[in-house]
Amino acid sequence: MHLQKMFSPEGAFVLQEKFYKHFTELQSGLKFKRAGARKEIYCDPKQTKVAIATCGGICPGMNVVIRALYKCLKNEYGVEDIYGVRWGFYGFATDFPKHWIKLDDQKTYGIQNNGGSMLGTSGDPRVVDKEAIVKSLEDQGITQVYLIGGAGTHKGLRELQMLIRKKQLKISLIGIPTTIDNNVPFVD
Repeated sequence: MHLQKMFSPEGAFVLQEKFYKHFTELQSGLKFKRAGARKEIYCDPKQTKVAIATCGGICPGMNVVIRALYKCLKNEYGVEDIYGVRWGFYGFATDFPKHWIKLDDQKTYGIQNNGGSMLGTSGDPRVVDKEAIVKSLEDQGITQVYLIGGAGTHKGLRELQMLIRKKQLKISLIGIPTTIDNNVPFVD
């Protein structure tokens, strides 16, 4: 197979791995934009401060996501302040820098070969004070938050988003779905 056929061209949409018998089936299929760094960005990488956390239940591939995020933010966008927050939502709500780790090449080297999460995780986001989390993000000057987890993580992320909007803070929240429960739509 030629390499050109193995990768999607820039600007193309990728359909789920499914075979379609009729054009009408194809039209109704779900379409996704190609992943990867973008040429046009909203934030100045030199002013960007990132927090990454794994939340909820542990599942395979969390370390892969942490490393890929770190590498992309650092190498493709030039972001220098990238933190890993230990113990998920709980780590945000406690004193800085107790559960915060500044990520670098050495700390992320080879983690993709290890199971679990180098950051650890914590359970139910409902038991953590969302106001304390938002205050912590604001106090540390965080401009982007990446939360890796399942349905509960994304529900907690939604609550945080509403608080951040209410306070009119300039903090981007990005949810990365990982699940072994198949409870996140569009994730196989």
